Amino acid sequence: MRTRAMRMRTGLAWMLAALGLCAHGAVASADERRGHFHGTVQVAEDGALRVERLDGVSGALAQAVRSQLEARRALPATREGRPVASVAPLTGSVRLVPEGEQYMVVLEHVALNPAPVQRAPISYPPDALRENRTGTVQVEFALSADGTPVDVVVLESSHRYFTQAVTRTLGKWRYATVGLEPGRRFRMGVAFGTESRRPDADFACPADTAHARFEDKAPCIDVVTVTGSRVQRGTAVF
Repeated sequence: MRTRAMRMRTGLAWMLAALGLCAHGAVASADERRGHFHGTVQVAEDGALRVERLDGVSGALAQAVRSQLEARRALPATREGRPVASVAPLTGSVRLVPEGEQYMVVLEHVALNPAPVQRAPISYPPDALRENRTGTVQVEFALSADGTPVDVVVLESSHRYFTQAVTRTLGKWRYATVGLEPGRRFRMGVAFGTESRRPDADFACPADTAHARFEDKAPCIDVVTVTGSRVQRGTAVF
């Protein structure tokens, strides 16, 4: 996954609160600091980005994150085959790496998708696992006011086992809804595979994409991978 980095000229003794991380649940180690951010961005027809809202970071760190984000380009949303301007939710992680008297600011896992705040695991169907069956499911859904997937439509599925596993679980998921346009729909692909067999998870992109995405994000939809395996009874210990 591609990451972006820049350096901030600041003494390492400067309290991280001034960088906006301490108050926002950052994870600290002896060498690095990590945190998360979210917000909304405007994506122009030419893919230029302008950050409208940025939460989770503040001060000098927020300026550095904003600068890196607005230096990037996105693939814009399309309507009837033509690029259109749109507003997109933003999620990502930031890592501060000490380097002499500077921090190197690295952005990771940046996406123009709603942030999942709760994802119950999708179970591999036992019958499919016994048959060593792999497959895929693609669904489309909207989000309710509390971030629950609703109005779920199955666009394609290789077997009813997998369809049931996905649709039963989606109702237990929650997404952050800040910055989402009312009525906007999302697509998600789920690939079921085993340790010895991998499914063909080449999900086709729709002709019109309702939301923008970064150029370095190859899939045009969110893809979740579920891997199943079998072990001898009595050998699996938690």
